[in-house]
Amino acid sequence: MVVSEVQILYLRLGDNAQISVFDHLYQSVVAQVASVSTKEAENAAAAQSLLATQSIKAVLVVEAGLAWPKNKPLQKQSASYAQQGGTIIFCYLFSSFVPPPNMDSLWSTFGLLRKYGAYHGPLSTLANE
Repeated sequence: MVVSEVQILYLRLGDNAQISVFDHLYQSVVAQVASVSTKEAENAAAAQSLLATQSIKAVLVVEAGLAWPKNKPLQKQSASYAQQGGTIIFCYLFSSFVPPPNMDSLWSTFGLLRKYGAYHGPLSTLANE
């Protein structure tokens, strides 16, 4: 029996400054994540192509690029992926670099009623369980 590898999509769409800060602050984490079966996307087209495959089991959004208005098509595809049971984790520098209007728009695309600001609440699940 052939067991397919779990693929983690490592989403990095930010500008060079964000990516440089991320790489500097989290180089040990980057090495650990890279030791698992990962696919990295540094532009929206690559991310959309990888997300369309059945092998992606989780997406790590490590900085704010997904929230930029120019990435709206990828936001919609990511929301659909999550609504169909996929796992998306917004982590590391994501919330540090997102302007409030972009954050609100992103959550709206995902069908979440959240607004930018201090938040201490439960995890959100989009898949119908």
